[in-house]
Amino acid sequence: MKQNDILKAVLSLPMALAGAGAVLAQNVQPPPAPRIQAPPQPATPQIGGTVTGHVYCGDTQRPARFADVELLQQGTNTTRGPNYQNAGRGRTALDGSFTITGVAAGDYYVSATMSGYISQVAVARMTQQPIARVPMTHIDAGRSADVVITMDRGAVVSGRVTYDDGSAVPGVSVRLRPLTTGTTTSMGNGGGFQFGGILGGLIAFGSDLGMGETDDRGIYRLTGIAPGKYSLVVTVQTETVGQGRASGRGGFRGPPPLLNVYAPGTMRKADAQIVEIRGGETDDGVDIRVALNGLHTVQGRVESKADGHMLNAGTVSLADATDSGTTRSTGIDPDGTFRMEYLPPGTYNVTVTGQDRPPDTGRNRGGGGGTTVRYQAVTQTITVADSDLTMDPVQATVAASATTSTANSPSQ
Repeated sequence: MKQNDILKAVLSLPMALAGAGAVLAQNVQPPPAPRIQAPPQPATPQIGGTVTGHVYCGDTQRPARFADVELLQQGTNTTRGPNYQNAGRGRTALDGSFTITGVAAGDYYVSATMSGYISQVAVARMTQQPIARVPMTHIDAGRSADVVITMDRGAVVSGRVTYDDGSAVPGVSVRLRPLTTGTTTSMGNGGGFQFGGILGGLIAFGSDLGMGETDDRGIYRLTGIAPGKYSLVVTVQTETVGQGRASGRGGFRGPPPLLNVYAPGTMRKADAQIVEIRGGETDDGVDIRVALNGLHTVQGRVESKADGHMLNAGTVSLADATDSGTTRSTGIDPDGTFRMEYLPPGTYNVTVTGQDRPPDTGRNRGGGGGTTVRYQAVTQTITVADSDLTMDPVQATVAASATTSTANSPSQ
């Protein structure tokens, strides 16, 4: 071999070795990464039991879609009848099915509510009777129970509310009040309200069953009403004195006076029209006339019997002497006067409970510190005839152990 050929062979050897290394590098795979296996997770323990089921409309036999469902346990009976406590809530799907999980072991009523259908829970609470026509189920820990609920279509009551001149009364609440409860009716507050949906079975104040509001034409429509006898009452807010921001408070000087008017147009519960509901019927044309013309005002002042100074706080309550279910109340103004308007003619028992409060105390005011003195209640009987009435000064006597000290409030 010539010398040049040997030199070329020596020089090409590194290139050949590099090419062979590249080929080997392409064919050799890196070792697999070690697998890290996560430790098995413990199964989540099931807390409580599960209640499933379906809700159907009794009048159509179709699923009750998006109805509210609640579980109720009966608690200790009270003077107002059985007491029921909520223990779970759910809502149905398009097929009427529902699921409530995490239910503690025990016995439950399973109730459903939907607009237009009777809330049996609300009926029980209003009439102070046990729940009827509602299935009961027993739940064991970690177990399931399935129930079927059928809701009854309620009755409909509708009509129009007008003033004595025929104009509409818009935006006022209209309620049905069962006649079987014997609950006192107040002319001085709005009475009770029943809320729709899930609240329909949970919240029902006073003795009212069924609640609606008049539209701009004065028309109302109450649905989902259970069979029974009722009075129909509308609550009207009357005028009140307002205050500008320069007074330091703004807004109203006190809560607006509220008047309860019963169909067909009376402020006395004893004279109310009886509305009798049977099944799922519709009762149209139950109108209410709010006749405020011809009503009267009673006013007066409260003073200390000892020295004649005016008391600056307290309450004045009024009850119809012939209808104890009809009442009215108001507060004593800082100048010692009081005033109640829109009273029909009649005889009333008036009870005055006065106080002497230190300066700058009371509603929406800063505390100035001092002593509050309470006075004994004074009751008088008055007769309102065909005109307004100004009472003789009501003289109050300090009650025994009637002083209360008020600490100074920090300055703002």
